[in-house]
Amino acid sequence: MEFVWTHEPPYVRHISRKIVEDFFIWLGENGVAKRSIPIPDRVGGGWILFIYESVDKKFIEAWSPSSGEE
Repeated sequence: MEFVWTHEPPYVRHISRKIVEDFFIWLGENGVAKRSIPIPDRVGGGWILFIYESVDKKFIEAWSPSSGEE
């Protein structure tokens, strides 16, 4: 999972659609309502999700996929 905090809005990128979808669900369960649905990343490949609100970066980056997939 790649977190890009320097972009406005910040985003998360991963090659796996399932991983980004799981992350999307987890964000919602943890109070992050202002986020995009996962969309194809046309620039870097894989999937991308934008975060539209202030979040605790360390908490967000501590997430790991439950499937063991990275």
